[in-house]
Amino acid sequence: MPRPCGEVWATRRLTERKPSYVSHSLTDVSPQTASQRQRHRAVPVHDALVDRIRASLGTESLAYAVYGSQARGTATDRSDIDVLQLVDTRPGVHSAGPVNVTSYLPFTLREMAMRGSLFVLHLKTDGIILHDPLSVLRDVIACYVAPSSYEPLLVELRAAAQALEFTPGLPSGSRLYDLDALIAGQFGGEYAKHPKLANMAALNRLSKRFFLQGAEEAAKFSDGDIGAVRASTATKVKIILGLFVRLAEGTLQTQTSVGSVYFAGEQLDAVTTVLTLGDRFRYVERSLRRRHDKRETLVVSDEYDAQDLLSALLKLFFDDVRDETWTPDYAGGSSRIDFLLPDFSLAIELKYMRESLNDKAIADQLIVDRDRYKTETQANHLICLIFDYGGLLQNPRGLEKDLNVAATTEGMAVTVKIYDR
Repeated sequence: MPRPCGEVWATRRLTERKPSYVSHSLTDVSPQTASQRQRHRAVPVHDALVDRIRASLGTESLAYAVYGSQARGTATDRSDIDVLQLVDTRPGVHSAGPVNVTSYLPFTLREMAMRGSLFVLHLKTDGIILHDPLSVLRDVIACYVAPSSYEPLLVELRAAAQALEFTPGLPSGSRLYDLDALIAGQFGGEYAKHPKLANMAALNRLSKRFFLQGAEEAAKFSDGDIGAVRASTATKVKIILGLFVRLAEGTLQTQTSVGSVYFAGEQLDAVTTVLTLGDRFRYVERSLRRRHDKRETLVVSDEYDAQDLLSALLKLFFDDVRDETWTPDYAGGSSRIDFLLPDFSLAIELKYMRESLNDKAIADQLIVDRDRYKTETQANHLICLIFDYGGLLQNPRGLEKDLNVAATTEGMAVTVKIYDR
């Protein structure tokens, strides 16, 4: 007989946040062996993590809790932070960096609990409540009723596997590959912003038409919408396959790379090549000033001179370099020339510092330029080279770091490099 929804469960209790950290037991709801009971331990959730979660919620919360690897104590530096939020309006899913927030109405989550949702069971066994002043979340999870049989679930899973032409069971170890590890090994752990699969699909222009995040899939499954789960799973399989193929072909685009250019018998990373040209730009400029017999030369005194020189340098390495002339609102009617490398879906813009520019103006202009490239061209990676040889920027290293994080968005990676030496 189902327990009343207000009843506090006896087998597992989520622990309210305490100062400095939260701890909870990993007690399983099923009978345990002695070795399993030895797994009980404190799992810290430090104030810095709690503050990061709170800043990511966006809307007023009735309650929120952390679950997944962060709650189990198995998280690594690359792990996501999974958060459940109860709200009284506008439920949904959003991400803020590695923090993935799934918002539910209390009524919806309570219905899922009473149907024996595996997602609610996951919250019950692994979740840590961080904020629940009215005990709304506690009361909702107390409604969980384990189904008398999981056979209906297994039938639905088998049907989904058959629809996907998938035979349950894992292949041998020699045929298993960790795509995340392979990409990170080549491009570094920060190859894409979280959620990584969705962002990698956008960067590589792979369809996400039926893509659902994990918590969204769980909700659809609990609601009986197996078709949505099946479509999302098929979409993710196609994305993973597409990423594998691009990685093998050397055409994979990440937050830090857009592929390789062939030069002098070698494969050179395209983004690294452009950034290296920026490093050598000052030396080339100085060499041009010292021409034989004081012949006419290019003297770089403003942004247009710098663009002419950069255009010539790019054509040493890239076959197709296209000038992009446009007039942004911030330019006061003046046109600017940036560069598009269509073979790599790569846009390059150059900014030459002058007295009328400052740190904030540069940041604002970059956002305008990014949005223009995202909507009006085929570029999905923007490199911004900022030349500040006069030392006009107040904090070049801090600005560079902040812009590289803040300017990158889904489907458009941004790399900012400031040259001030």
